[in-house]
Amino acid sequence: MNYDLYASILVMHDEFRPTDEGVSLAVDFSAPGLNALREQYGLSAIAGDGSAFDRAVRVMDWLTTHVRHNGSCNPEGERGAITALAFAFDQPEKGVNCAWLATTLTECLLSLRIPARTVYIMPFAPYECDNHVVTEVWTGDAWVMLDPTCNCYARDSQGKPLSVLGLRAALAARQPVGFNDGLRYNGQPYSREEHRDYLAKDLCWLRMAEVSGRADSRFVTLSPVGFDPHRHQLLNVQYRLQVQGDQPWLRDWLKWLEDSGSNEVFCSPDDALQPPRIIA
Repeated sequence: MNYDLYASILVMHDEFRPTDEGVSLAVDFSAPGLNALREQYGLSAIAGDGSAFDRAVRVMDWLTTHVRHNGSCNPEGERGAITALAFAFDQPEKGVNCAWLATTLTECLLSLRIPARTVYIMPFAPYECDNHVVTEVWTGDAWVMLDPTCNCYARDSQGKPLSVLGLRAALAARQPVGFNDGLRYNGQPYSREEHRDYLAKDLCWLRMAEVSGRADSRFVTLSPVGFDPHRHQLLNVQYRLQVQGDQPWLRDWLKWLEDSGSNEVFCSPDDALQPPRIIA
Protein backbone atom coordinates (compact mmCIF):
# COMPACT_ATOMS: atom_id res chain seq x y z
CA MET A 1 0.00 0.00 0.00
CA ASN A 2 1.08 3.56 -0.70
CA TYR A 3 0.81 5.43 2.60
CA ASP A 4 1.99 8.75 1.17
CA LEU A 5 -0.67 8.60 -1.54
CA TYR A 6 -3.46 7.91 0.96
CA ALA A 7 -2.20 10.61 3.33
CA SER A 8 -2.11 13.01 0.39
CA ILE A 9 -5.76 12.29 -0.41
CA LEU A 10 -6.72 12.94 3.20
CA VAL A 11 -4.82 16.21 3.53
CA MET A 12 -6.22 17.51 0.24
CA HIS A 13 -9.76 16.72 1.45
CA ASP A 14 -9.58 18.17 4.96
CA GLU A 15 -12.50 20.61 4.71
CA PHE A 16 -15.87 19.01 5.48
CA ARG A 17 -19.47 19.88 4.74
CA PRO A 18 -21.39 21.56 7.58
CA THR A 19 -24.09 19.81 9.57
CA ASP A 20 -27.54 19.79 8.03
CA GLU A 21 -30.37 21.37 9.99
CA GLY A 22 -32.07 18.93 12.36
CA VAL A 23 -29.18 16.48 12.71
CA SER A 24 -28.61 15.38 16.31
CA LEU A 25 -26.30 12.45 17.04
CA ALA A 26 -27.45 10.32 19.95
CA VAL A 27 -27.15 6.97 21.71
CA ASP A 28 -30.16 4.83 22.66
CA PHE A 29 -29.67 2.13 25.30
CA SER A 30 -33.22 0.78 25.03
CA ALA A 31 -32.95 -1.40 21.91
CA PRO A 32 -34.70 -4.76 22.25
CA GLY A 33 -32.38 -7.63 23.06
CA LEU A 34 -29.57 -5.69 24.70
CA ASN A 35 -30.34 -6.96 28.20
CA ALA A 36 -30.59 -10.54 26.94
CA LEU A 37 -27.28 -10.11 25.07
CA ARG A 38 -25.55 -8.89 28.23
CA GLU A 39 -26.86 -11.75 30.35
CA GLN A 40 -26.39 -14.54 27.80
CA TYR A 41 -22.70 -13.80 27.30
CA GLY A 42 -21.83 -12.55 30.78
CA LEU A 43 -20.68 -9.22 29.44
CA SER A 44 -20.69 -7.44 32.80
CA ALA A 45 -18.07 -9.84 34.16
CA ILE A 46 -16.05 -9.66 30.93
CA ALA A 47 -16.00 -5.85 31.01
CA GLY A 48 -15.07 -5.80 34.69
CA ASP A 49 -14.47 -2.59 36.60
CA GLY A 50 -12.71 0.63 35.72
CA SER A 51 -13.17 3.33 33.12
CA ALA A 52 -15.52 3.04 30.15
CA PHE A 53 -12.47 2.78 27.91
CA ASP A 54 -10.85 -0.04 29.89
CA ARG A 55 -14.12 -1.96 30.02
CA ALA A 56 -14.68 -1.50 26.29
CA VAL A 57 -11.17 -2.75 25.45
CA ARG A 58 -11.77 -5.92 27.50
CA VAL A 59 -15.02 -6.57 25.62
CA MET A 60 -13.25 -6.02 22.29
CA ASP A 61 -10.51 -8.47 23.27
CA TRP A 62 -13.14 -11.05 24.26
CA LEU A 63 -14.98 -10.59 20.95
CA THR A 64 -11.90 -10.92 18.75
CA THR A 65 -10.80 -13.98 20.73
CA HIS A 66 -14.06 -15.81 20.08
CA VAL A 67 -15.18 -14.53 16.65
CA ARG A 68 -12.90 -14.57 13.63
CA HIS A 69 -12.89 -12.02 10.85
CA ASN A 70 -13.95 -13.31 7.45
CA GLY A 71 -14.35 -10.52 4.94
CA SER A 72 -16.44 -12.60 2.55
CA CYS A 73 -18.91 -13.83 5.18
CA ASN A 74 -22.19 -11.99 5.57
CA PRO A 75 -24.64 -14.13 7.61
CA GLU A 76 -28.31 -14.21 6.72
CA GLY A 77 -30.61 -12.27 8.99
CA GLU A 78 -30.76 -8.85 10.56
CA ARG A 79 -27.28 -7.52 11.26
CA GLY A 80 -26.54 -7.48 14.97
CA ALA A 81 -24.73 -9.09 17.87
CA ILE A 82 -27.25 -11.85 18.55
CA THR A 83 -27.11 -13.07 14.93
CA ALA A 84 -23.32 -12.75 14.63
CA LEU A 85 -22.53 -14.51 17.90
CA ALA A 86 -25.01 -17.32 17.25
CA PHE A 87 -23.42 -17.83 13.83
CA ALA A 88 -19.69 -17.52 14.54
CA PHE A 89 -18.91 -17.63 18.28
CA ASP A 90 -16.11 -20.18 18.82
CA GLN A 91 -16.62 -21.48 15.26
CA PRO A 92 -13.29 -20.71 13.58
CA GLU A 93 -14.40 -22.19 10.26
CA LYS A 94 -16.90 -19.33 9.93
CA GLY A 95 -16.29 -15.77 11.03
CA VAL A 96 -18.01 -12.53 10.00
CA ASN A 97 -16.97 -9.43 8.11
CA CYS A 98 -15.86 -6.14 9.67
CA ALA A 99 -19.33 -4.59 9.60
CA TRP A 100 -20.74 -7.48 11.62
CA LEU A 101 -17.83 -7.37 14.07
CA ALA A 102 -18.12 -3.62 14.63
CA THR A 103 -21.90 -3.76 15.00
CA THR A 104 -21.53 -6.62 17.48
CA LEU A 105 -19.00 -4.71 19.57
CA THR A 106 -21.19 -1.60 19.51
CA GLU A 107 -24.23 -3.52 20.72
CA CYS A 108 -22.24 -5.34 23.42
CA LEU A 109 -21.08 -1.96 24.75
CA LEU A 110 -24.57 -0.47 24.55
CA SER A 111 -25.85 -3.43 26.58
CA LEU A 112 -23.44 -2.28 29.32
CA ARG A 113 -24.67 1.33 28.98
CA ILE A 114 -21.35 2.38 27.52
CA PRO A 115 -22.02 4.91 24.74
CA ALA A 116 -20.79 3.48 21.44
CA ARG A 117 -21.46 3.77 17.73
CA THR A 118 -20.55 1.96 14.53
CA VAL A 119 -18.59 4.00 11.99
CA TYR A 120 -18.22 3.10 8.31
CA ILE A 121 -14.91 4.43 6.99
CA MET A 122 -14.80 4.80 3.25
CA PRO A 123 -12.05 5.14 0.61
CA PHE A 124 -11.66 7.90 -1.96
CA ALA A 125 -11.51 5.41 -4.84
CA PRO A 126 -14.84 4.02 -6.10
CA TYR A 127 -13.10 1.35 -8.17
CA GLU A 128 -12.32 -1.16 -5.45
CA CYS A 129 -14.22 -3.80 -3.49
CA ASP A 130 -13.25 -2.86 0.03
CA ASN A 131 -14.01 -0.47 2.86
CA HIS A 132 -13.78 -0.87 6.62
CA VAL A 133 -16.07 -0.58 9.65
CA VAL A 134 -15.05 0.19 13.24
CA THR A 135 -16.59 1.09 16.58
CA GLU A 136 -16.21 4.29 18.57
CA VAL A 137 -16.68 4.43 22.34
CA TRP A 138 -17.34 7.54 24.42
CA THR A 139 -14.83 7.52 27.28
CA GLY A 140 -16.40 10.36 29.25
CA ASP A 141 -14.43 13.14 27.60
CA ALA A 142 -13.70 11.93 24.06
CA TRP A 143 -14.62 9.44 21.37
CA VAL A 144 -12.06 6.65 20.84
CA MET A 145 -11.90 4.26 17.88
CA LEU A 146 -11.87 0.52 18.56
CA ASP A 147 -11.22 -1.84 15.64
CA PRO A 148 -12.44 -5.36 16.51
CA THR A 149 -11.11 -6.76 13.23
CA CYS A 150 -7.58 -6.34 14.60
CA ASN A 151 -8.30 -5.95 18.34
CA CYS A 152 -6.75 -2.51 18.32
CA TYR A 153 -7.01 1.18 18.93
CA ALA A 154 -4.75 3.90 17.54
CA ARG A 155 -2.61 6.26 19.63
CA ASP A 156 -0.88 9.54 18.91
CA SER A 157 2.80 10.21 19.62
CA GLN A 158 1.96 10.95 23.27
CA GLY A 159 0.12 7.64 23.68
CA LYS A 160 -3.37 9.20 23.70
CA PRO A 161 -6.07 6.98 22.11
CA LEU A 162 -7.54 8.57 18.99
CA SER A 163 -11.03 8.97 17.61
CA VAL A 164 -11.68 8.06 13.99
CA LEU A 165 -11.44 11.74 13.06
CA GLY A 166 -8.36 12.22 15.23
CA LEU A 167 -6.70 9.31 13.45
CA ARG A 168 -7.68 10.77 10.08
CA ALA A 169 -6.10 14.11 10.97
CA ALA A 170 -2.91 12.47 12.24
CA LEU A 171 -2.55 10.36 9.10
CA ALA A 172 -3.27 13.35 6.85
CA ALA A 173 -0.41 15.21 8.53
CA ARG A 174 1.85 12.12 8.39
CA GLN A 175 2.24 12.25 12.16
CA PRO A 176 3.41 9.17 14.08
CA VAL A 177 0.55 6.78 14.88
CA GLY A 178 0.91 3.76 17.13
CA PHE A 179 -1.32 0.92 18.23
CA ASN A 180 -1.90 -0.99 21.45
CA ASP A 181 0.09 -4.13 22.22
CA GLY A 182 -3.00 -6.31 21.72
CA LEU A 183 -3.15 -5.72 17.96
CA ARG A 184 -3.64 -9.03 16.18
CA TYR A 185 -5.57 -10.48 13.26
CA ASN A 186 -7.44 -13.74 13.88
CA GLY A 187 -5.09 -14.53 16.73
CA GLN A 188 -1.91 -13.91 14.76
CA PRO A 189 0.60 -11.01 14.86
CA TYR A 190 -0.19 -8.29 12.36
CA SER A 191 1.93 -5.52 10.89
CA ARG A 192 1.27 -2.16 12.50
CA GLU A 193 2.51 -0.36 9.40
CA GLU A 194 0.24 -2.38 7.14
CA HIS A 195 -2.79 -1.65 9.30
CA ARG A 196 -1.91 2.05 9.44
CA ASP A 197 -1.77 2.13 5.64
CA TYR A 198 -5.06 0.24 5.36
CA LEU A 199 -6.84 2.66 7.66
CA ALA A 200 -5.37 5.64 5.77
CA LYS A 201 -6.81 4.20 2.55
CA ASP A 202 -10.30 4.00 4.05
CA LEU A 203 -10.61 7.33 5.85
CA CYS A 204 -11.67 9.70 3.07
CA TRP A 205 -15.31 9.92 4.22
CA LEU A 206 -17.40 8.46 7.03
CA ARG A 207 -20.92 7.30 7.73
CA MET A 208 -22.75 6.45 10.97
CA ALA A 209 -26.27 6.11 12.34
CA GLU A 210 -27.70 9.34 13.67
CA VAL A 211 -29.02 7.40 16.69
CA SER A 212 -26.74 4.53 17.65
CA GLY A 213 -28.76 1.59 18.94
CA ARG A 214 -31.79 2.16 16.71
CA ALA A 215 -32.13 -0.14 13.74
CA ASP A 216 -34.41 2.34 11.96
CA SER A 217 -32.12 5.34 12.37
CA ARG A 218 -31.19 7.33 9.32
CA PHE A 219 -27.50 7.57 8.48
CA VAL A 220 -25.43 10.74 8.49
CA THR A 221 -22.41 11.31 6.30
CA LEU A 222 -19.17 13.14 7.06
CA SER A 223 -18.00 14.19 3.63
CA PRO A 224 -15.24 16.48 2.37
CA VAL A 225 -16.38 19.57 0.49
CA GLY A 226 -16.61 18.81 -3.23
CA PHE A 227 -16.83 15.06 -2.72
CA ASP A 228 -20.02 13.31 -3.89
CA PRO A 229 -20.69 10.24 -1.68
CA HIS A 230 -23.82 9.24 -3.60
CA ARG A 231 -21.98 9.14 -6.93
CA HIS A 232 -19.14 7.28 -5.21
CA GLN A 233 -21.57 4.57 -4.10
CA LEU A 234 -23.18 4.27 -7.51
CA LEU A 235 -19.81 3.87 -9.22
CA ASN A 236 -18.64 1.46 -6.54
CA VAL A 237 -21.64 -0.89 -6.85
CA GLN A 238 -21.40 -0.84 -10.64
CA TYR A 239 -17.69 -1.70 -10.35
CA ARG A 240 -18.39 -4.53 -7.91
CA LEU A 241 -20.98 -5.98 -10.28
CA GLN A 242 -18.34 -6.00 -13.02
CA VAL A 243 -15.60 -7.68 -11.00
CA GLN A 244 -17.60 -9.78 -8.50
CA GLY A 245 -20.41 -10.90 -10.75
CA ASP A 246 -24.15 -10.35 -10.77
CA GLN A 247 -25.00 -10.90 -7.10
CA PRO A 248 -28.52 -10.26 -5.74
CA TRP A 249 -27.34 -8.11 -2.82
CA LEU A 250 -25.41 -5.85 -5.19
CA ARG A 251 -28.40 -5.52 -7.51
CA ASP A 252 -30.62 -4.65 -4.53
CA TRP A 253 -28.07 -2.08 -3.33
CA LEU A 254 -27.85 -0.50 -6.78
CA LYS A 255 -31.64 -0.30 -7.10
CA TRP A 256 -31.91 1.34 -3.68
CA LEU A 257 -29.27 3.92 -4.64
CA GLU A 258 -30.99 4.65 -7.95
CA ASP A 259 -34.45 4.90 -6.37
CA SER A 260 -33.43 6.99 -3.37
CA GLY A 261 -31.44 9.55 -5.30
CA SER A 262 -28.87 11.81 -3.71
CA ASN A 263 -30.45 12.24 -0.29
CA GLU A 264 -27.35 12.40 1.90
CA VAL A 265 -27.68 13.92 5.37
CA PHE A 266 -24.43 15.61 6.42
CA CYS A 267 -22.72 16.10 9.76
CA SER A 268 -19.56 18.10 10.44
CA PRO A 269 -16.55 16.65 12.28
CA ASP A 270 -16.96 19.20 15.09
CA ASP A 271 -20.53 18.08 15.75
CA ALA A 272 -19.61 14.40 15.45
CA LEU A 273 -17.00 14.79 18.19
CA GLN A 274 -19.43 16.28 20.72
CA PRO A 275 -20.62 14.29 23.76
CA PRO A 276 -23.43 11.93 22.75
CA ARG A 277 -27.01 12.80 23.52
CA ILE A 278 -28.39 9.94 25.63
CA ILE A 279 -31.99 8.98 24.86
CA ALA A 280 -32.67 6.10 27.26
